[in-house]
Amino acid sequence: FDNGLYFKMGLEYAAARERFRHRTETITTEILPNQVIGIFVDMNGDTTITLGNAPVTTIETRNWRVKNSYRSIGIPINIGYQFDRGPWFYGLDAGIIYNLQFDFRGMLLSPSGEPVEADNYFKNNIGISFNTCLTAGYRSQENWSVLFKLNARTQSANINTDMNPVNQRYTMVGTGIGLEYEF
Repeated sequence: FDNGLYFKMGLEYAAARERFRHRTETITTEILPNQVIGIFVDMNGDTTITLGNAPVTTIETRNWRVKNSYRSIGIPINIGYQFDRGPWFYGLDAGIIYNLQFDFRGMLLSPSGEPVEADNYFKNNIGISFNTCLTAGYRSQENWSVLFKLNARTQSANINTDMNPVNQRYTMVGTGIGLEYEF
């Protein structure tokens, strides 16, 4: 609009990556046969070894390096205000993002503390998110602009299925770069 107000709608791809390290330690003790339970050395230097059933403790350590990715495709619908300074423009907007698809790839910690594949723990569609954005742009041609954005978004609902014992809802801050065509 001529007064600086605008309405925007588009297609958005968002990705978040996380990494974590996890160490599991399992200690088991069992009674095993043919274990050394005694050593006797007599005055002549002769050695007698006594074998029998004895407890044996085993410590097993596993180190995990896990990389998870969350990907989302949505339709942002924003209302905002911008002002121009020559070919440069600056703006502030807010709105919603209607999610078309959500995808998780990675592992989560099970209740027993072991990393497990968790593809079924997340919804395929996470509904509506709320967002706000600061924009700086440069008009390179009459209807085309290059955009630089600083944005924040928060989910309105959990991203997990009922299978997941944890409820997750993200608030994310990010940056973006893009092309815009004005009709």
